[in-house]
Amino acid sequence: AHGGTLFLDEIGDMPPGIQAKFLRVLQEGEVEPLGSNTVRRVDVRIIAATSQDLEAKVADKSFRADLYYRIAVLAIRIPPLRERREDIAVLCEALLEQITRAPGQRGWVLLPEAIRLLAAHDWPGNVRELRNVLERAAALAPSEVLDATAIRRALPQIGRRQSPAPAPGPRDDLATHLADVEREAIIAALDACHGEKLAAARRLGVSRSQFYEKLRRHNIMS
Repeated sequence: AHGGTLFLDEIGDMPPGIQAKFLRVLQEGEVEPLGSNTVRRVDVRIIAATSQDLEAKVADKSFRADLYYRIAVLAIRIPPLRERREDIAVLCEALLEQITRAPGQRGWVLLPEAIRLLAAHDWPGNVRELRNVLERAAALAPSEVLDATAIRRALPQIGRRQSPAPAPGPRDDLATHLADVEREAIIAALDACHGEKLAAARRLGVSRSQFYEKLRRHNIMS
């Protein structure tokens, strides 16, 4: 890590003995490699993360105050996922790009009903839990289309906490019915074309620009 950046995740779990050694590294800029009697100089930038309240741990003496003041030069608080539910759809799109696909599969399609279900979950495990749920849903799904059933099956059963879902509104108007039919047709076309948007547009008999507009209007990610 000399001359670079060292990222330490969950530094709040660092044992007291290691805290003392790490403090020396920060103060003196020296390390003694395991199995060696030679001290080496190091110049490294430290980025640390934790899900714990380090100030409270300093107060109860489970975390060294001198180490805390060495690392807390610039603190950035990232709110838990339950406080920024509007980010869930964007995070899902990015995470699904990283999930392994079947041979010939173009991409995953996450339906709006699935996004609503994900947004209702409290996510005690934050983004790591979200990734785990998406990976499980993708592994169990019969196709690249992830609907509410796939997400519900993937959500953890133990300790599940969800915000109450809004009551469904009336669905007896013609415009709503036609919109639902169009959305299902788009999803079916994407499924048949393995997520290939241009092929799906040709299958539906619409132009590329019209197809992308319909994807945006129906909030379909692929």
